[in-house]
Amino acid sequence: MAEGGKFPEHAIFVPYNKVPSHLITDIKNRPSSKTITITKNKVCSGLVKNVTNCLGQKLGGIKMFTLKPVNFNFKISTTDLELVYTESGGVRIEVGAIPLKSIDNKCVSIAIFFSIVAEVKCVTLNFDESNYNGFCISEEVSIGDHLENDEERFRHPDSGFYEVVDSEYLQKNKKKYDPRNRLNLKHYIVKGYDSYIELVASSTYSLKELL
Repeated sequence: MAEGGKFPEHAIFVPYNKVPSHLITDIKNRPSSKTITITKNKVCSGLVKNVTNCLGQKLGGIKMFTLKPVNFNFKISTTDLELVYTESGGVRIEVGAIPLKSIDNKCVSIAIFFSIVAEVKCVTLNFDESNYNGFCISEEVSIGDHLENDEERFRHPDSGFYEVVDSEYLQKNKKKYDPRNRLNLKHYIVKGYDSYIELVASSTYSLKELL
């Protein structure tokens, strides 16, 4: 809060029964976050910076892993994930998401397509809870007003779709899947509510809103 010039003495007490219902719903349904996104307005455009609580990258001598949000125009907000894998077609992940430009926060279905996939797995655990204090969100997100394209400014800085930065798992397995280093493999995580998808795939992917 101090980043925005707001300090404890500026706080105003609001009784629980006076809190707007949409804020209560948001608090109940949203997993805990390790990052605060500071923007210039309520629609999350004009990013100033991300502030994370894991600057040291270590906890109890254990190295934490870093997630870099893959930015698109949606924020994943879902209680269900659907994954389809075919040997010839790769992976299709369908999730619920809220378009950043949405006025009523209406959830839509989107699909993420990976044509080249080395491995993929589904984990029926809440990602934030099962990896508590084991990861942080990268601050290397810069989508501020310096961008000429207005569409770019609406990309969500924490989309729920991440690349694992300097993935140790990827480094251990890269030669097995890509001995000639031609596929440009990345380690990705797609978060749901009580489950998540983890995959090693080519950096070439596509995203589509489903009608």
